[in-house]
Amino acid sequence: VWRFAFYYFFAFGAFVALSLWLPRYLIGVYGFGLATAGMIGAAYSIPASIFRAYGGVLSDRIGARTVLYWTFAVSAAATLVLSLPSADYVVRGVSGPIAFHFEVGPLAFIAVACVLGFFM
Repeated sequence: VWRFAFYYFFAFGAFVALSLWLPRYLIGVYGFGLATAGMIGAAYSIPASIFRAYGGVLSDRIGARTVLYWTFAVSAAATLVLSLPSADYVVRGVSGPIAFHFEVGPLAFIAVACVLGFFM
């Protein structure tokens, strides 16, 4: 029993934390307005709320453990992408330094957040 409570703590705790954090992050990093950030936060929260019931049906059909592992794997991959900061890199190459910039753009960030919402 404690194991399922532990899993639910992470799944629902992450959902609540991301729901509260997402609008503020979008305002601070991408410069969205408050209303736009709130709508994007809702676009994350609504799929998570709706598909939670479907997750129960799916776990009855293919097994709770399988659904749980898929949920955690996709959630871990999505949160990894969401956690990558905008950064400039310089790598020493054979013929000199190689500079490049990495950034997750706002549309990609929103798409990954919605995928994360679906799997939470």
